[in-house]
Amino acid sequence: MTEIDVQQTKKLRGNDLIEAILNIIKNHPEKHYQGNWGRKTDCGTTACIAGWAGILTDTAHFETLGKTVAGEPMVCLTIKPEYSAETFVSLGKDLLEIDWDDASDLFYLLNEEAAIYALEEYLKTGEFDWDAIKDRFNLWEDDEDDYDDYQDDDDEEDEED
Repeated sequence: MTEIDVQQTKKLRGNDLIEAILNIIKNHPEKHYQGNWGRKTDCGTTACIAGWAGILTDTAHFETLGKTVAGEPMVCLTIKPEYSAETFVSLGKDLLEIDWDDASDLFYLLNEEAAIYALEEYLKTGEFDWDAIKDRFNLWEDDEDDYDDYQDDDDEEDEED
């Protein structure tokens, strides 16, 4: 993968940013991992969708945060201090211009293939159909109530705010 020219991407927001992220993660699937916000290793850089949003908009950077168990440097993606976002969910939500519930579902609950599908469908329809995504990718199939429980917990947190 060629180096990203952040000068070309740092002003992207919403659907334009989603298209740029899809371009990277579809053409370089080895760079896409929903299991962490972003990490650099000897094998290269990986990031989730929110992580790529931060990288492309220059609102996040890689920082050495200690050492791994093997003694190698642990280089992780962090939000730059000059940005007010407290978490990658809030940063990704703002950059992609999606609501909190969709951001939480997209950034926490999806595997890579489902995440790509969700973004592609969002670009087509302007919304996330989580029930269709759940069914298509057999998400939450071990416990049908997990998704609903997650949504209920999230709704209760919103009510407390």
